[in-house]
This record gives sequence, structure tokens and C-alpha cells, in this order.
Amino acid sequence: MEQLSINEIVNSCNGTLISGSIDQRIEGISIDSRTIKPGDLFIALKGENFDGHDFIKSSFRKGGVGAIVSKSGDYEKTDKVIIKVEDTLTCLQRIAEYYRKRFTLKVIGITGSSGKTTTKEMIATLLSKRYSVLKSHKNYNNEIGVPLTLLGLEKAHQIAVIEMGMNAIGEIEDLSKISHPDIGLITNIGDAHIGFLSTREKIANEKFCLIKNLPRDGIAILNADDPLIIKMKDGMDLKDIITFGIEKKAKTFASNIEMDKYGTKFLLDGRYWVRMKTFGIHNIYNAIAATSCAKAFGIDYSEIVEGLEHFKPLSMRGEIIEIQNLRIIDDAYNANPQSMKKAIDTICNFKDGKLILILGDMLELGEKEKVAHLEIGKYVASSKVDILVTVGNLSKSIAEGASIAGFPKKDIYTFLSNEDIAEFLLSIQEPCTVLIKGSRKMKLEEIITKIKERCQVRCT
Repeated sequence: MEQLSINEIVNSCNGTLISGSIDQRIEGISIDSRTIKPGDLFIALKGENFDGHDFIKSSFRKGGVGAIVSKSGDYEKTDKVIIKVEDTLTCLQRIAEYYRKRFTLKVIGITGSSGKTTTKEMIATLLSKRYSVLKSHKNYNNEIGVPLTLLGLEKAHQIAVIEMGMNAIGEIEDLSKISHPDIGLITNIGDAHIGFLSTREKIANEKFCLIKNLPRDGIAILNADDPLIIKMKDGMDLKDIITFGIEKKAKTFASNIEMDKYGTKFLLDGRYWVRMKTFGIHNIYNAIAATSCAKAFGIDYSEIVEGLEHFKPLSMRGEIIEIQNLRIIDDAYNANPQSMKKAIDTICNFKDGKLILILGDMLELGEKEKVAHLEIGKYVASSKVDILVTVGNLSKSIAEGASIAGFPKKDIYTFLSNEDIAEFLLSIQEPCTVLIKGSRKMKLEEIITKIKERCQVRCT
């Protein structure tokens, strides 16, 4: 972060300086007293299980120059900077918006029901070949993460790649107004968070707020195969609209798709072969979305192909882990009905050894949760999977749906804990390919951790 004065901070968030010098300059902004650095300004955010005001004195002891607060306390008896505001989260966002406007770089905003993080990582990989790129850290994509990402901007940066998630109506609108994107990319519209918004159409409208907030000389990058997204083209008045797809006609497209245990191969734009180390159709969509963005910035095809072929998936997003006789596809980061079906399709491309599905609950589906889990079970029954394993109360309906649709009951297992699943997998002696997928709160990555722990004990 470039230095800011307290005067700039106060003016940007409409705060009141209680103590300290208006001319003091800060080196950075922190919301965590554990990692704050000398010269940083602490913002006391309030969460469901914590109150940052309880850690203000700790931030001072570690070299923090002051704090932004929303309530009075004995921490005000200091010569440190104290800025009082009505709401500290809103203050963080206003500071980030002010700070972003200081830079003339291009900002790419990415949203969608799934694939945001992987697409963001692919874009950053491709653009970094020619540009200095700032990208969202991990999945810093909410009302806190996006401002913190923007506050990491420095003069050397030429492009910022910002992931935007959504848990409530109006959030994409707010994040767009904070980050002021020049390019907006929408990966897809699915049932993620449908429990909050009730229909896909409402989800699409929320995602479309990213496009509506682009400037007239902005660029929209849209999934041509998603009917709710492609409708957005109508009436757009932008510099360019770039479509990507596999099934429908698009400016960036993939064809001649082949998959095996080593990854995925496809023909990019009908001319260039790409062999990726990632698996599944969903990752091809991520790749051609990223390619669309790279082409908009003048990256040539040779660099794009090289970047995609060297790209490695993030942890819990399709990472392949080999443990003894088990080949595990770790896709445990999150799940919704659409991404679950794509993951099932992916494992069915593996032809050696038994195919085992480990599926956890899909959350935030509202009143559709029962039907959605039953449908996944029926989808499993129509696949080439050999064994179905479920964990979680909702996922019992996956097992039920599979059984109703004819999947052999002897090959359906339901467990109460991730540790029990780990023991089950270790009891299998023959070669197996295992897909692990469920919503984030299910913490299915614990299965892999437990397997590694047990293997270490048994092998020593």
C-alpha cells in the first residue's frame, strides 16, 4: 500500500478525529491485531463472534499508529490516532474506494456462481507474462476482502483482478462501486446462494450489477452457453462484448475436447491445441474465460497456451493427490448442484480402477435443498461411478435419490464423520479414483488430512 495521510482517511470515510495528528501518514491498514505491522492503522470491525474494539490496545502494542472506532472506550485515552465513525465496515469500504481512484490502472471484476477463483487465478497467470498484476488473495471476494485487496495496490501495478462474491442482495452493486471495474466477467449462473435469492433469474440480476457499473469504454466478458447471461447482451452500450463458450457460437471457444487421467486437451479457437493439468469441462470454461480476458489485453496465443498448460489448480479446487492406491480429486472447497454434476462428469473420465464419489451437503439452497440432493443422487445413478459415499444430513437425500434411481444399495455408504470416511477409504486395497466434493462448511478436506495421518502411522 502507498502511504495515506490521516487527513485523507478522515475525509474519505467522513470520520471525526478524536486524537492524534491530522498530518500523520500511515503505511497500511489492518483489521487483525495479530498481524498488524508498525505504521499500520487498525480498523475495529465487528463480526458475529468478535468485536475488533476488544483488540485495539493489542494493535497499539504491536506498533499500530491508531485505530478507527465506532464506539467509545478507554482506548481513547492515548496520543495515538483515533478516528470515530458511524460504521467501521462502511468506513473500510469508503477508504478503499478513495484509494482505488488514486490509480489509473485497469480493474477486472469477476463474478458468477462458480469458477470465480480459478478463473481469477488463470487470468492473473496469463496477464502476469506482460503486466504487473494485483489479484484477490485466495477468495477475498466479499465486503471485507475486496476493500483489503484494493488497499494492496501500489504504483507498480498495471492491472488488478478482483473476485466478487455474493451473499446478499446489493452486494455485487456495492463491490462494483468500490472497485470501479473496467472489465466485467461473469462465469455462469447456478443455484449457489439460491436460498437467499429464491430464483436463478434473481441471481442473474444481482450478478449483472457488475456489468451495469462498467464505464462506456468498458468490456463485458460473458458465457455464451449460459442463457441467463447471454440475455444480458441486449441493450448493452459498451466498448466491446466478448463471449466464450463450448456449445454456442462465441468469440473464444473450445472444441475437440479430450479427457484422461493426465488432464484435459482441447482446441482453442479452432487453431491452437491446449493440454491442461486440470480436469473437467468446468475448467475448460474457466480457461476460455481467462483467454478472453488475456486477448483483450493483447496477450498472444503462444503465451496463452503456455500459461494454461503450466497452470496448477489451487488447493481443494480439483487438485490431484496420490496416496498409496488412492488417486484423490480434492474438490472440497465448495459445491452447488451445477458444479456437483460437472465434478461427477469429470471422475467418469477416469477409466482405471474403481470410481468412488464422496459427497457432502450442498448448503444455502433454501427450500430447494431436498429436491436438489435427490436430483444429484439420481445423476449419480446414471453415471459410471462404482461406489457412492455421503456425509451430512442433507446428503442422505443423495443416497436416497441414487437408490430410487437404481444405484445398487450395497455400493451406497453413509457416514457421520470425515474420519469414518478416511478409515473406509484406507480399507480398500485395489486402485481407486476418489472425488471429494461438498460445501465449505462440511470441511471435507479433513478426509485427506486423516488419510495422510493414518498412512504415516501405519507406514512407520
